[in-house]
Amino acid sequence: MSDTASTADDPYRLPRAVVPTRYELTLEPDLASATFRGHGRVEIDILEPTNRIVCNAVELDVTAAWLEGPDGQRVDAEVILLDEETERLTVEVAAVVSGSGWSFHTNFDGTLNDK
Repeated sequence: MSDTASTADDPYRLPRAVVPTRYELTLEPDLASATFRGHGRVEIDILEPTNRIVCNAVELDVTAAWLEGPDGQRVDAEVILLDEETERLTVEVAAVVSGSGWSFHTNFDGTLNDK
């Protein structure tokens, strides 16, 4: 995602080239092991051509990520990076994409805790 001057000046502000419009989360807790698995699907509009999605995330192990286009095209992640300091997930996909009607998918694992 292209970073504007305002996001470069503030490392805690998300880039504005990708705009979420709807969130769906599925969580499957395993109480015996105090863990959970999950899947996220976020409908997004991509305002500027990009191959990078940046979102807020903390204490997750993202095991897979991909984009799905309005025509059903799937674009898989090539890089998945969680920055613990800024609590951001950066996903770089295999193609530059833009436009409306995209879905951003993630599979992740986490630990149940009191935070």
